Amino acid sequence: KRPIGKLIKLSYVTGIIILLIIPMIFPIGGNALSTSKVPPTIFNGGSTFSVVTTDWIDSMEWIKNNTSEDAVIAAWWDYGYWIQTKAERASLADNSTIHSDVIENIAKMFSSTPNDAWVSLNDMQADYVLVFVTGQKLGIDSEEPFYVLEGGGDESKKQWFMRIAGEDLSKFLHYDGITGTDYFWNNTVLGKMIPFTPVTYLHFETMQEFSTYQPGLEPVYVKEIKYPTDGNGPLRLVYASPSFTEEKFGPMIGVFIYEINKEYNLTS
Repeated sequence: KRPIGKLIKLSYVTGIIILLIIPMIFPIGGNALSTSKVPPTIFNGGSTFSVVTTDWIDSMEWIKNNTSEDAVIAAWWDYGYWIQTKAERASLADNSTIHSDVIENIAKMFSSTPNDAWVSLNDMQADYVLVFVTGQKLGIDSEEPFYVLEGGGDESKKQWFMRIAGEDLSKFLHYDGITGTDYFWNNTVLGKMIPFTPVTYLHFETMQEFSTYQPGLEPVYVKEIKYPTDGNGPLRLVYASPSFTEEKFGPMIGVFIYEINKEYNLTS
């Protein structure tokens, strides 16, 4: 663990207050669109942040310009329409999908181990997998940036994936029904695809820090890419949208695209 320790005092409290105010006043890349109370969905990915970013548009352009025309993109059904219309690529499911077994298979894939997910993705003839992760970069003066997640991306939908997959939620989630367990982070492909790792847990009101989860605590994360581009794992990160690499604090609307490693050795 890499505890935040003394870095979280007044600077953290101030940062949280600013984070709660700024998204409502100064959208990222502010322009005429950002004056709307609710921005067009693609500009914030349907997240809880009232911001305007180009993350989704840039991501769809990347897919359109960097994948073969017959490429198939696996993602949660929420994003299928954008993949089909903006990136002009096939998706496994969208909001018009009427076969519940297709959505159930995607949910099972995200909830399964990396090896089982690799087999499922190949069975579904997918070439890439997309995940959407939202959160906020904290305004803390430190060498390593810290984040809180839960803003309406796949990190906030994982409990629904598991319910649809028919899984026992207690294996994946803590008592609050949303915070991931060690099993989720270390043994599911979704946990591995989210490029963040929890390093400490905080109680907002008392600013006490804990090394393990307890009810009422909020996990704090650092960046960690588990499937790098040059890795030999089942997936390889080939694209991360601009919010992930920006240095300024505030909302992060992250779209991450992984290529399925067709030469992956299941016994490795």
